[in-house]
Parts: sequence; structure tokens; C-alpha cells
Amino acid sequence: MKKGIYIFLTVLIVACGGSDDSGNSSNNLDGVDYFFEVEFGGVVNRVEGNTSSLAPNGLQPWLLYNQCYGTTDAAILSINDITAENYVSGQNMSITMVFDNAQLGSNTGIIPNNFINGSFYMQEYLESIGASSAGFVENIGDGFGQRGIISNINITDLGTQGTALGTGGETIKASYDKVVYFRSIDTGDYDIPVPIRIEFSAVRI
Repeated sequence: MKKGIYIFLTVLIVACGGSDDSGNSSNNLDGVDYFFEVEFGGVVNRVEGNTSSLAPNGLQPWLLYNQCYGTTDAAILSINDITAENYVSGQNMSITMVFDNAQLGSNTGIIPNNFINGSFYMQEYLESIGASSAGFVENIGDGFGQRGIISNINITDLGTQGTALGTGGETIKASYDKVVYFRSIDTGDYDIPVPIRIEFSAVRI
């Protein structure tokens, strides 16, 4: 959870530090393609774009609006503006995936328990199936202390770091696909199955 806070503070510093007006990677004058896709509750939430494409105010959508960025600590994936150029499908939502020790291959990490709080449609979906939005576990029988802990995050590319001016580097690529279990409102047991699929090629900062 602390790592998620640290990356958020880092992004605020980077965003306030300004950016060059090209929006390009220091290694790629044509920009870098990025995307994420999060499937939850039957809704496919997708953002897709290129770092060379700027919003009308000159800001970088992947960093400040429909966010798709990360480091080897965590990835931030969100839809905050369905009118933005990089919006493809879905509803307003936000997920942070924190990595324990990012390496190529299978990884462990955490999705903080409060990720549902910023995603109204996710809250509604969980209520409709009798589940609490206060976190999930990966396996039936896992207790309160295992909430949000995830395994088998498949990282296929660690990417390259962006510049200090907020220009993104090459993307970090990963996926996670699992049936997780939310807590039943009626019984209090973590036994309501919900599939979640996450795939991204997020701009490194």
C-alpha cells in the first residue's frame, strides 16, 4: 500500500515539473503506443493511445486523464474522462497494481482493497450479486489478512524509464487473469466468485 502512495506522489511531482511539448519518448521520436484493458463485471474498460498525442491543453492524457503508466513498483490504470482521445470503452474506474519485486515472468503483488471505491459501476455490480466491495481474496479459505494479495502477475517486458520532465519511456507490459472471491454481505465469507482480467502496456515514468 505504501508503494502505491509513493508512486502517486512521484507522479504529482513529475506532472508539476512540466513536460516537453512533443510528448515523445526520449528513445522514440514517434512516441510510444500504450494501452490497458480491465474486464470486471462484464464490462471491458479500455484505454489506448500514443505518447506523442497530447490533449488540447498540451497535457499528456496517459499521465493525467485516462491514466496508463507505471514503474517497476506499480501500475496505475484509470478512466477519468470518457471524452478523452485515448478512451476506447468502459466506465469510470481506477486500479493500482503494486508489484512486490518486479521481474520478467510470474510475480506477486497487491491490488489495494480500496480500488473499488473509485469505481461506481464496480460497486453497483458487487452489490447486485450480494458481495461487499471491501476487498477480495484469491482463494476460498484465505482470510482477512490476504485481501488484495495477488499472484501469477505475468510481466513480459519491464520497459525503460522516462525522463525527469514527464516524457514517458518504453512500456512495461503485464497481465493478470483470475477468478477472485469477494466477501458475501449475508455470511461474511469470502466466497462470491468474480472474474477479473487485467492486461496492460503502460508507459514507464
